[in-house]
Order: sequence, then C-alpha cells, then structure tokens
Amino acid sequence: MAYSGGSPFALHGFFAQLQVPGQPALEAEAINMTPGFPSLYGMRLLAGRLLSEDRAEDTSKLPVVNDVLINATAARRLGLSPAQAVGVRLRGLGDHTTVVGVLSDANLRGIQDALEPMIFWFAPADGFKLTDLSVRIRAGQATNALSFIDRTWRRFQPGAAIQRHSLSQTFDDFFRSADREGILLGFFVAIAIFIACLGLFGLATFTAERRTKEIGVRKVVGARTGELVRLMLWRISIPVLAANLIAWPVAYYYLHRWLAGYAYRIPLNPLYFLATSAGALLIAWATVYAITLRLASTNPIHALRYE
Repeated sequence: MAYSGGSPFALHGFFAQLQVPGQPALEAEAINMTPGFPSLYGMRLLAGRLLSEDRAEDTSKLPVVNDVLINATAARRLGLSPAQAVGVRLRGLGDHTTVVGVLSDANLRGIQDALEPMIFWFAPADGFKLTDLSVRIRAGQATNALSFIDRTWRRFQPGAAIQRHSLSQTFDDFFRSADREGILLGFFVAIAIFIACLGLFGLATFTAERRTKEIGVRKVVGARTGELVRLMLWRISIPVLAANLIAWPVAYYYLHRWLAGYAYRIPLNPLYFLATSAGALLIAWATVYAITLRLASTNPIHALRYE
C-alpha cells in the first residue's frame, strides 16, 4: 500500500517550476507520495533509485524539497536522457533539490490528457498532505480485503464514513460514455448500411435490367459474355466511386473531430476508406454480374423483345 496526495485520475498535486541551470524553466505537476507509490502502480525505474523512508535526504519539509523523482517526460523536456537526469540539481524548490531517479511515464490524469512532466517527492508532515491510501488487492480476495478495511476504519474513525473507490472501476468509467455512444452509433450505422445495401442492390438491378435490349443487340453482333460482364461492371462502378468520393471527406471530418478528443489515438489510415469502397463495389459487382450473366446466357431474341 502507499499514501499519496490524491490517487490516479484524481490527483491533488500542484504545479512547480523546475529549472536546470542554463535551460528554460519547466512547469511540472508535483505529487507528494510515500516511497512505495511507484511500485504499487507499476511505474518502472528507468535510471537511478527510488526514494526511501530510511534516507533522511529523501524526506522533504516544504517549502524546501530534497531528493525527488521525475518522470521520463520531465527528463525529456529538460533536454536530458533518464541516465543524464540522475544527480541533476533543480532550481525552484530550494537549494538541495536533486533528481535521484527517473520513472517511466504513467498517465495519472486520464485517457484524454497527454503525458505531462511530473515530479514526485516525500513530504509526510507539511504542505500538501498524504490524503489518499492506495491498496492493491489480490485477485479473488476483494470481499475479504474490503471487509477488513471497513472494520479497521470503523475502529479508528467510528464517526466518519469511509470514502473509497476502485481504480479499475474509475478507469472503466472513462470509457463508459464512449461505449454507450459506440453501441448506439453501431446500431444506427448497421441500419444505414442495410439501407445503403438495398439501394445499391436496387441501383445495380435497375442498371442491368434497363440494358437488357443492349445486351441482346451486342450478343447478336458477336459480343462475348465476358465482354458484356466487364462493360456492365464498369458502368455500375462509376456512380459507386463517385458516391464514395463525396462520402470520404464528410466521414474524415467527423471521425477526425471525434478522435481529436483523445490525447492518444489511432491515425485515420486511408485503407479504412478504401476497404469501405471496395465493399460497396463488391456488392454492386456481385449483383450486376449475376444479372448480366443471366441475360447474356439467354437467347438474344428474348432480350430484344424485352420491354
């Protein structure tokens, strides 16, 4: 377990100005924590060492900060590699602020926020106090662990209600609205695709049927079945491709706006749009191919008599 000034996705930190001599000042979010916080949340040590309660220099007394940890983003913004950042003196937090370790980046703010520089220190008695206790529970032991926590809390704080939350539940809440929107959007998209397929099927059928006489005439003058099929496939391809060229910019605009709400997102690969267009073409081609093949295989006299 570990104490901290807030917990992931609900931090109570503040922003401090950091500066390496000769470099521009950097604003970093400062997190007060006990030394076990990085290990509890799986933040890997990239260089240096972690803080320890057994080292006097690792305990700070605000406003003077002694040994600190920074994340990889802070080291990079300071123009340093993780190894180079270890041992660097920082200005802005006193005369003895020294980076003793660099942690891997962890997004402690939320999925819609980009990684920002962070600095971690251990100040148990001053300023921004350690208000939150994080406990890792083994799989299958949640019920017993929560009962123990409740009993312990009532023993020491019988008149105050405990406020607790599951980090996994909080993380799921970030995606809950997106999941609901995705299900609703998927439902309407499925309906739209079904209607579009019906329209595409109707267009392909209409295009092929209205050229029944043309197919018969071409058949009489010696056109082969393969040539007729290729001709009809090309004619149906033109309106389908034109419709896709109109739909691509509209789809890209709305998808780009939706993805812009997330700091880390997939790129809009053109292959997505090409695959959609290919699917529409395949539906049209399959319909036209079947109808044209049937008409081209019949006696041309029946096609010439078609009204």
